[in-house]
Amino acid sequence: MSTPAPPLPRDVVDDIALRFAPCGRSVQGYVRGKLRWDPVFRQLAARVPFPTPCVDLGCGQGILLALIARLQTGLTGVGIEWDDRKLAAAADGTRGLEGIEVVRGDVRETCVPRAGTVFLIDVLHYLEPQEQSAVLERAARALVPGGLLIVRDVDTSAGVRAWINRMQERVNRVFGAHRGDTLEFSTAAATVERLRALGLEVSVEPSSGNLPLSNVLITARRPAESDDR
Repeated sequence: MSTPAPPLPRDVVDDIALRFAPCGRSVQGYVRGKLRWDPVFRQLAARVPFPTPCVDLGCGQGILLALIARLQTGLTGVGIEWDDRKLAAAADGTRGLEGIEVVRGDVRETCVPRAGTVFLIDVLHYLEPQEQSAVLERAARALVPGGLLIVRDVDTSAGVRAWINRMQERVNRVFGAHRGDTLEFSTAAATVERLRALGLEVSVEPSSGNLPLSNVLITARRPAESDDR
């Protein structure tokens, strides 16, 4: 079992939340809450530095890119998001970060640029199964040798905790927090199998912290000697 990542330093949380001041207090509060309580940000912060450039597919408000740029000097990367409201927040939150840009794009269709690290955080379950496979394949093929594909999603094999995830996502959709029309959850084992079939080395760890959820963080690495076939 993996050791829990330490909480983010208060000054880091404050600095990033301040970036979102143009978006209003509600967005700032959301950013603070995510950084304090969602374990994926602590987990990924503990892994800095990441191979660059970084590509955040479905970047939402750009919180992850803002966080990593705060911790990793010289980070270059792009966030891709299809929701114009979230994209506007991401533009505010990453403004002035040299080497970081956010662009409008649908992860189901967009070309994934060559990357040292690709993030897919809480994105796959908004896609149909065949779309999930296609996105994973394009993301994997975009990796340079030694590059990382990092996926956070629900593991439906986790019983009651997975059911809570499903209910949470349905409520979020009802209240407009997410635009996706589809909710297609998979097992961690199925996602791992897909990634290994693409020639990647895969590891899995929990990513729900103390919350009664079934999120897992899947790290897939393209071997350094890969020929990208």
